[in-house]
Amino acid sequence: PYFETTHLLHVREKWADFCNEYLQFYGETIDHRSFKNQGVDLLPQIHVGSAATTMTRRGLKTERGMLNRNIQDNNSNILQLQQEI
Repeated sequence: PYFETTHLLHVREKWADFCNEYLQFYGETIDHRSFKNQGVDLLPQIHVGSAATTMTRRGLKTERGMLNRNIQDNNSNILQLQQEI
């Protein structure tokens, strides 16, 4: 498990590096670390999967999609409240 975890983190870091090379053209970056490890006090979204993503693109509502929209709304509220403080 430890090797698998460190290997996975290494792969995620390398993927983020690869993506960021291309995203720098747009002034954007991604971070491979979890919100917790970034020190970001927001709720993480859940993995939706390809089937639910396809359904959403076709205009169908999915439970996971609705859950992520609720998380996004909550995170927006958290960010707004943090700015007011």
